[in-house]
Amino acid sequence: MRIRSTKLRHVADARSLGGGEKHYPKTAAGKRAAKLYLNKVQAEFDQKGVFTNAAMTPLLGTAEKDEHGDYLDPQCAVVAYITHEDGRARRGELSQAHVDNKLNALNTIANLKYAGKRLSQMRLGDFRAGVIKNDVIPQLFDTGAYMTAQKKFSIFKHFMQWAVESEILMANPALVRLPKKPQVQDRAVDRISKAAINSIIANAAPRYRLLIKTAAWTGMRAGEQLALTWNDIDFDEKVIRINKAIKKGGIIGLPKTRQSLRTIDIEASLLADLREWKLAQPIEQRRFPYLVFPSATGGYDNTSNLRNRGLHPACEAAGVERIRWHDLRHFFASVLLFDVQLGDQIVANLMGHHSISFTASQYGHWMPEARRKSDIGNKLKIALGGNE
Repeated sequence: MRIRSTKLRHVADARSLGGGEKHYPKTAAGKRAAKLYLNKVQAEFDQKGVFTNAAMTPLLGTAEKDEHGDYLDPQCAVVAYITHEDGRARRGELSQAHVDNKLNALNTIANLKYAGKRLSQMRLGDFRAGVIKNDVIPQLFDTGAYMTAQKKFSIFKHFMQWAVESEILMANPALVRLPKKPQVQDRAVDRISKAAINSIIANAAPRYRLLIKTAAWTGMRAGEQLALTWNDIDFDEKVIRINKAIKKGGIIGLPKTRQSLRTIDIEASLLADLREWKLAQPIEQRRFPYLVFPSATGGYDNTSNLRNRGLHPACEAAGVERIRWHDLRHFFASVLLFDVQLGDQIVANLMGHHSISFTASQYGHWMPEARRKSDIGNKLKIALGGNE
């Protein structure tokens, strides 16, 4: 490498290491800039064994589309990557939902900023490990939950590795350490009153009323409900057998843990409602695998519909604060502890928890009060002449 001079320019010649040529004004400042460039090329080459000429790499860009469905920037790196991943989805190597997640994650990162401009305007070769560690990661982890940011960065790292394998980059600059997950105090689960739950059920749209009631009165997870088939309900024994769940990407598999394989007793009025629904279910919904709570066409529904079209409108109609679908499961746990007054192990079994300690971590702040009420009841029974 060397600096050569013409009548008007200082030329930093780094072609021997892949850095090409850069021209600077023929001034003292221009010569210093040329030396700095050569030093930068040499330092990166010494560190990584390669030097990437950023000017020869494509823009990061975004995969946004116009009103006709065409990419706004078809030549950018993100579009090339998503096109590659679409091909993998067509071959069955991953789901289309996974590709959509990647597209959303990369568009989120592309809209972050560095040096006064969006990352979408940067060339891939301009992404150095220091830029990613000191500028990209802090912004990304400030945009939402830690796990969500971690997943988005994992997608970004895979994207950069694709750029290496596609010979756009010589090394992956995203191989950096992520910040540790912040230690936060676990939020205690608040009890929801029976009056609030009953009001939500009463005000729910007919399509979702039984779904909400079943969640609140059995403690089933949303994925377990959506995978529930009629042969999982034993109307004679009055139980529901949990043996499968719908996972991300629409995959049907085992429930969350081995302990989630369980049998739940069905309360009498819920049993009657389920029996009535089985007889009234529209014919277009009665197709294999004979789901209890299918979509309108008989296929698997999704949790977003349960929340956005079912639960939240029901909360608003009932005039109560919005709750999550999982809060219906917490309500069932509160009934087991306060009303039925079951022991810790039985509650853990019915909830499908992997251990009593997990049950205690979720509902431990309820247990002393539940036990106190139980003790008061026993003492009153003795005091009023009942048998202990």
